Amino acid sequence: MTPKPLHRSITFWSGILVMIFIAWAWRDSCRMLTNANAGHGWWIGNLYGGFQLSDTHRPPHPLIERIARPPHPPDQPLFPRPFRIQGEGYSVALIGREQIDAYTQQVKQATDHEAMARLFMKIGQHGKVAYFLPHWCLLLSFALGWTGLLFLRAQRIEKTR
Repeated sequence: MTPKPLHRSITFWSGILVMIFIAWAWRDSCRMLTNANAGHGWWIGNLYGGFQLSDTHRPPHPLIERIARPPHPPDQPLFPRPFRIQGEGYSVALIGREQIDAYTQQVKQATDHEAMARLFMKIGQHGKVAYFLPHWCLLLSFALGWTGLLFLRAQRIEKTR
């Protein structure tokens, strides 16, 4: 039996489709914030060139909700670095209005997503955590695995000849 050519391989086309989807999600995350509450306090976001998973989906104080992300984040890196941040346990309920306003200004003036996430996690409960995985890491790891599968396919085809 003659093996199918590469352009007829399901591995080839599904790999291309997945990489196109990751590239689209990367582009979309550089322009807009997309998020979902996943239940039990988990928050999932596609933002600032990456994918974030956090178990503190909402700041503990309603005044913090007035902070808005700008529609087009200024000077965000195209290749952000992955990070993991743990909550420091400060309680916003115990500080005054002036500190909340100062905190709001700090978040609005944060230069990159990691700085903003660190500010948010300052008010997160102790032990809560946020993970950020950039889309370039997802794309690179998928491309390496996909290339490996195509290489194994090529070896299998060579053995049958």
